[in-house]
Amino acid sequence: MDNVKRDNKYFNCGEDHEIRHVAGQYRDPEEVAAYIRQECVSGHIHYWTHEKVYALLDKKGFKKKS
Repeated sequence: MDNVKRDNKYFNCGEDHEIRHVAGQYRDPEEVAAYIRQECVSGHIHYWTHEKVYALLDKKGFKKKS
């Protein structure tokens, strides 16, 4: 059970539903999803927490929905 809790903390580039979930929280979800996929392919965000992925998106200027 601890592994499940720990695994849920990390963003999984291999799961499209995770990309769509994160992107769906932003004003331009298609652009955000494309950016996330690009970062996944490059290996930049592998083994990152969800929190760190959100911080990167905020830093890159993506705006969350109100």
